[in-house]
Amino acid sequence: MLEKNVKENTINETRKLLEKNECNDIGKVLERKCPICNVSLYYKHKEMLRRALKSNSLCHSCSRKENKSKLFKRICPKCKKEVFHTSKYSMKYALDKPCKDCSHIGLIYQEKSIDPKDLVRNCPVCGKEIQYKRKSMKKRADKENRICMHCVGNIAIKSKPPISDETREKLSKYRKGKTYKELGIICDLIKRGENISKRKTGIPFTKNHCLSLRKAKIKWLINNGFIFPVFNRKACEYLDNLGKEKGWNLQHALNGGEYYIEALGYWVDGYDKKRNIVVEYDEPFHNKPLRILKDENRMKEIKRYLQCQFYRYSVTKDELKEH
Repeated sequence: MLEKNVKENTINETRKLLEKNECNDIGKVLERKCPICNVSLYYKHKEMLRRALKSNSLCHSCSRKENKSKLFKRICPKCKKEVFHTSKYSMKYALDKPCKDCSHIGLIYQEKSIDPKDLVRNCPVCGKEIQYKRKSMKKRADKENRICMHCVGNIAIKSKPPISDETREKLSKYRKGKTYKELGIICDLIKRGENISKRKTGIPFTKNHCLSLRKAKIKWLINNGFIFPVFNRKACEYLDNLGKEKGWNLQHALNGGEYYIEALGYWVDGYDKKRNIVVEYDEPFHNKPLRILKDENRMKEIKRYLQCQFYRYSVTKDELKEH
């Protein structure tokens, strides 16, 4: 009963206040005007409007002006702007001091330089240097007498019991010819690889990425005994004849080996070091459209790096051209 009486009283009060002050009901939004500047103020709920009418509240701009009049005022010595304080004590303390906008002007900030030696410590087991990003991390490691990751791995391996030969044979028989997905093993690396492949499908490789892939392949070839690339004997004969005609000393597969440009990861069919001349021997498969584009890009890279004269001989046309 009490709750019903309270609700009825609040409703009656709002009605009386609405009758006294001119308020427009615009659908769901209620409107009243500021008592000073007559700006229209909007309210969603009747309770909010009732409180505003009771306290005779003002708009934002008028309330700021009124609050400023109550505060203690002083003038900044640098920019001469008005600065307001809530109490006399804070104003007295800041009389000669500049405001927030001027306080940073003229100050020189000196960054603390940290030596890289201060962020290095040695492992207590193997004596290997461990580098840290922050001093706090190094201090914590010194307190706890932490070991390097290599020593942690060794301890973990030693603590595990050894696997018997029977279990190894069983595992090898069960896992032979099966993928991780077939075995039901969820690996983080597989997930990462799938996510990367989804993101980068259709995006062409950058030049730096292609170069790193090329160098990695060449390393693998050298480690496995394939030091030189495949060559054409007819191309070597043609380069010998061309060198005799024009007086060039061309280095090729059968004359000191093809010249290798380490920075670019390319081998060249023929190269004269003294005259800085490169000669390429193009077989019929070089006339394909994709191959032509690859050869042009390769030629531009070599010319940029060596700053050389570049010649191409096409077998189909039987022509030697300078590019």
